[in-house]
Amino acid sequence: MSAMAAVAWIALIVLHVNDFAVVTHSPPMADMPDMPDMPAHAGHHHGSHENPTAWTGHWALMVVAMMWPLYASAVAAIAAATFRRWQVVSVAAFITVTSALWIGFGWVIRGVFLLVHPPAVWWAVAWLAVAIASTHSLWRTRALQRCLRISLIAPSGYRAITTSARTATRAWPRCALLCAPVMMAMVGAHQLALMVGGSVAVWWEQRHPRAFRDRVPVAILLATAVVVLVQFYFAS
Repeated sequence: MSAMAAVAWIALIVLHVNDFAVVTHSPPMADMPDMPDMPAHAGHHHGSHENPTAWTGHWALMVVAMMWPLYASAVAAIAAATFRRWQVVSVAAFITVTSALWIGFGWVIRGVFLLVHPPAVWWAVAWLAVAIASTHSLWRTRALQRCLRISLIAPSGYRAITTSARTATRAWPRCALLCAPVMMAMVGAHQLALMVGGSVAVWWEQRHPRAFRDRVPVAILLATAVVVLVQFYFAS
């Protein structure tokens, strides 16, 4: 899982660098004929909502890069609970269901974003603010501790697969409740700084589940919001 997440991060960075190169070597859209009112650098990113396939592929990469590392302990628990010959398929069932749920979640929020159609930067900053506001609470600490609690996994056979998949469906809502604001911030635009900042904040919380007295995720999310605003200012 760690190797796959690393590959996904490399792919996201390459996409970001390629987009930056395209923007750098392209004239501002405001200077192009018939496009006087469009901001500079508009539309040059793989998170474009004009191409659903590209958006879905980019979102799937984000799920692998950002979410898969969160499930490492759950995967280890499933592997330990199953016989060796059933470990791969049981873990695959858990990861497949979890990833499918995150991709479906992304499509639902994408639909809301397209319906409301707010400026992407303010959408991102607003959801980062929600993530910050929800950080300091006792319920969040309890949710962090219960997020990846694994239920009984059958050691072999068809039930090993079904119980692993069922565990994913039960664990995902709790984890989605914690990670949803950060992931929703990325629906509008897939900026690299937003992905890195959101990932680091979520990973930190998972390793230090004391949300009501931990200021580190807040500092990370605040810094991320500032960087997103600065990038928008210089790109517009």
